[in-house]
Amino acid sequence: MTSDAAAAGTTLATASKCSAVVVPQTVTKGTQLISITLAAGGTLYYSVPADTDLVLQPQKVHDYNITVNLTGLTVTSTITDWVAVGAVSGNAVM
Repeated sequence: MTSDAAAAGTTLATASKCSAVVVPQTVTKGTQLISITLAAGGTLYYSVPADTDLVLQPQKVHDYNITVNLTGLTVTSTITDWVAVGAVSGNAVM
């Protein structure tokens, strides 16, 4: 997953929203889940907490709020039901 700005090589200096569609699965505790590369150099990582597996459930929305500091990441999350919307049209681009 990446944001449009990051994919274009732009530095994200303010709050940004990114989305990803993932396959329902269980991610084993301790698995590296998120990596953020800093413009100043270095990469910060977030791993699934060591006390429990992460279950990515079907028909759920998993929202992650990620705060990036030079010393690390702070990650909080919520899980809510997926809400279907009407027909959506548009173009897919790569």
